[in-house]
Amino acid sequence: MQRHENGTYKVLEYRQAMDGGMFAESVREMFPEDLAELVVQGDDKSDQELWNMQVLKAREYLEEIDRKEAPVLSRVAKETADEKAAGAVNLVTAMRPGISR
Repeated sequence: MQRHENGTYKVLEYRQAMDGGMFAESVREMFPEDLAELVVQGDDKSDQELWNMQVLKAREYLEEIDRKEAPVLSRVAKETADEKAAGAVNLVTAMRPGISR
């Protein structure tokens, strides 16, 4: 990004992280270590703030369609066995560059 004198910004380059098992590695290639880890691992405060925003929007929508009594589910941990497996595969491939992905 480039900041102009008037306080606006111009995007100089746009890159998007890969998805799936390559997500973490691609993020780590794009950002300094501390920021990359924040993106990859997340932080509870940001996660909670995003969740609160989603709940608010869900409640507003339910009220719009006259269903404000409908339940809004509480937050559940995102971690699943598949994500753990993908993380393990990514770790192994990062440690052993000769292994095909």
